Amino acid sequence: MRTGQFNSVDVKAKRGDGSIGDFCGDQQGSRVTNAEGRIIGFSGTIQVISARKSAEETLERLAYYDPLTGLANRALFHREINDVLTHCTQTGSRAALLLLDLDTSRRSMIRFGHAAGDELLARSRI
Repeated sequence: MRTGQFNSVDVKAKRGDGSIGDFCGDQQGSRVTNAEGRIIGFSGTIQVISARKSAEETLERLAYYDPLTGLANRALFHREINDVLTHCTQTGSRAALLLLDLDTSRRSMIRFGHAAGDELLARSRI
């Protein structure tokens, strides 16, 4: 507000009907000032971007979560572990990692077939 420079910003806001929507403010906005020159608001346009945000969320789910179980996949694990390691490097803090072997599900798949193993994973949602 102080500099008068604007960036596009995405926000979630409540509509008149009570539903929540995604909106984007433009970069062409301007400051609104009172008689004393004090900033009291902004003027500009807002776009409804709910469909775009929904598509982005769907793509992120497909990229980072298993569609059968809803569990995080290897790509999300790598992204998160890199974020943690970067944070630890920058701050000198420590982190720990706990690995769980889902060997039981592997044995179930071998004994009862992949469909049964998938059902076990889908129901367990560790």
